Amino acid sequence: MFNALKSLRDKLPNWIPVWLFLFLTGLLSILAPWALFIVAMVLTCFTAYRMAFVAIYSIVGATYVRKWEHTHWRAEYEQHRTPDSLAWDDVLHVVIIATYNETLEILRQTLENLSIQGLAHDQLAIVLAFEADEPTAKQKAAVLEDQYGRYFKYFFAALRVKDFL
Repeated sequence: MFNALKSLRDKLPNWIPVWLFLFLTGLLSILAPWALFIVAMVLTCFTAYRMAFVAIYSIVGATYVRKWEHTHWRAEYEQHRTPDSLAWDDVLHVVIIATYNETLEILRQTLENLSIQGLAHDQLAIVLAFEADEPTAKQKAAVLEDQYGRYFKYFFAALRVKDFL
C-alpha cells in the first residue's frame, strides 16, 4: 500500500497539490470563513511556537559549541577513563558526508577542514555518500579520493542506488 502511494506521488506533477490546496482554501473562505480563520490562527500559533523553540535551541547549541571548542578532549578522556575504556588511539571517528549535486569546491572545503584536525590521519574515516543518479558522482569521488584520501586513515566513496529499499 505504501509503495503504491509513493509511486502515485512520484507520478503526479508537483503543481497538483498546490492547486488543490488553493482551491480548497478558496472554497472554505466562501463556505465557512470563520473555520478558515480558525485554521489559519492555529497554524500561525503552531508556527510561532516551533520558531520559538528553534531560536531557543539555536542559542543553547551555539553555547555548547563555544564551550566544546575550548575543551581539551584528550585530557577530558583521561580524567573520566575507566579500566573498561578503549585506548584513546583505538577510537575511530567516522564522518559521513551525504551529498547530492554539491559543487566540488564545497566538498573540497569540507575535506580540507577535516584534514587539518589533529586526529585525521590516525583516527578519522571519511565516507562520501553520493546519489547514483547524480551525473558526476563517480568523477567527483575519484578526484576527491585522489586529492584527500592520503590525509585520513580511511577514505570511502559510496553511491546510493535509488529505490534500493
